[in-house]
Amino acid sequence: RKQKEAQGSKEGEEKKKEHDQKHSEMSVEGKESFDNQAGGHAGAFVKDEDRIMKQTNPREVKFYETHYQKYEHLHDFVPHFFGVKVVDEKDWIILQDLTAPFHRPCVLDVKMGNTSAGDNASEEKVASMRAKDEASTTVALGYRFTGFRVWQQETQSLVVKDKTFTKKLREEDMKETFSLFFGNGKVIRKKVVKAFLDLLLKFKTYFEGENKLKFISSSLLFVYEGDEEAEDDTPHVQLKMIDFANVFVLPDGKKDDGYLMGLNNVIKILQEISK
Repeated sequence: RKQKEAQGSKEGEEKKKEHDQKHSEMSVEGKESFDNQAGGHAGAFVKDEDRIMKQTNPREVKFYETHYQKYEHLHDFVPHFFGVKVVDEKDWIILQDLTAPFHRPCVLDVKMGNTSAGDNASEEKVASMRAKDEASTTVALGYRFTGFRVWQQETQSLVVKDKTFTKKLREEDMKETFSLFFGNGKVIRKKVVKAFLDLLLKFKTYFEGENKLKFISSSLLFVYEGDEEAEDDTPHVQLKMIDFANVFVLPDGKKDDGYLMGLNNVIKILQEISK
């Protein structure tokens, strides 16, 4: 018995040591606030040079320490991950700042999928989330707007739309709202739209084939340069998946149909406004 207790104690110490190696202590005092956030909880991000720190929960940490490590093809579709820090016993993940290369970053957060309830949610939780999803475009379209920021070159002004605006959006508003995000105050920047379409088709191919995971309440983050004078003929754009607190392994042969539904509908509407 004593031998088993000693063995268990040793295993516990090894696990603690492994955790401490992965999760180093630090402080966020004095770090610059992240001003390019389009969605999510206010104050959850701070800048860390050319990276950002996001306060998160153990479920998202688990995603990065398991699925992110296992499925390397995911790395093409998510921001670079640089590890986990612990601040006041809270987990912060260190990520690539997708907005860093841009002078006037235009940022859109689109929550993907046709449900916000995870596979492990209680019946009460499923019913509650279902009501919220039906009140937005989640059920009808497989995506909903969370928020966006767009620099309009024509008027030299920043347009910011948060959840007080986006939660009122309905299916019939999507074309106009996407047009607002991709507009410079005068016209729709069709080259930018087409650049995102090319990336979205790559996402679709991935989700139809290699993807082994189901993403609940995960977002697609669109980023492009709002300062047209800082660009050449080829638009610089970024499109990545973010927010991984609810990720589940798919059964063999199954696809993430809710995410695919959203992708197909976003592709369809961008094809319309790019004509």
